[in-house]
Amino acid sequence: MKFGIVPLLLRDEVAADYWGTIEKLAQMGFQGIEGAGPAAEGDLDEAKRGRERFDGLGIEIIGLGIGYHQLRERIDEMVEKARIFGCQHVIKYYAPAESAETLYADAALYNEIGRICSDAGLTYCYHHHDHELLAEFDGRSGLEILMDETDPEHVHMQFDSAWLMYGEVDPVAYLRQHAERVSLVHLKDVADPGTRGTFCALGAGHLPLREFIAAAEEAGVPWGALEQDRTRVLNPLQATQASAFILRERGYLS
Repeated sequence: MKFGIVPLLLRDEVAADYWGTIEKLAQMGFQGIEGAGPAAEGDLDEAKRGRERFDGLGIEIIGLGIGYHQLRERIDEMVEKARIFGCQHVIKYYAPAESAETLYADAALYNEIGRICSDAGLTYCYHHHDHELLAEFDGRSGLEILMDETDPEHVHMQFDSAWLMYGEVDPVAYLRQHAERVSLVHLKDVADPGTRGTFCALGAGHLPLREFIAAAEEAGVPWGALEQDRTRVLNPLQATQASAFILRERGYLS
């Protein structure tokens, strides 16, 4: 498995100096990033120029995120940009889980988008949070409904270790239980699983990191991406470096 990063925590650094920040992440040992920043926001020529810069830094694009309104309006554009960046995944990061009917409708849409991605040689992933696990309808969690009602050939999952813990499931056991559906994972630690939002650097919280990575590797997941939504004690760059140090110390980064 390769290791990358979602540069969400470094949002200010990215806004001030995108390419300088990406270069720092490459120097820390990260092999890829999720999203492609401004290179994905312009036209196709801008995407091609961005691909050249990423290649020059030795950074791969793990996947491109797609918003809810873009699923129908811009999926063809996102597929073309994914091809340009050489990435495998198109990722839907958030949707509510307000009712079983909403989830069934979303599942039907994801099946449609998943087939479009599959036909293009790409993988469509849904990234969960805790609310899909905590919401229950007719004896099933919202996430179970999404997995049950979508075609496993065309709709895959991106499991997030922190949101699994906040969703009150064992992250390692749940990943192993649904290994056939998982194509990507987020490596995210929490200081207190009982207090939502207590994100921290890897190794400083309750995530059994080595076991979670082992379960992902057993499932054939190609990428694990570090993500931390907000800081706790360290500043954003310090927290990112701390997580990188842990990954390197344990042999995951060179």
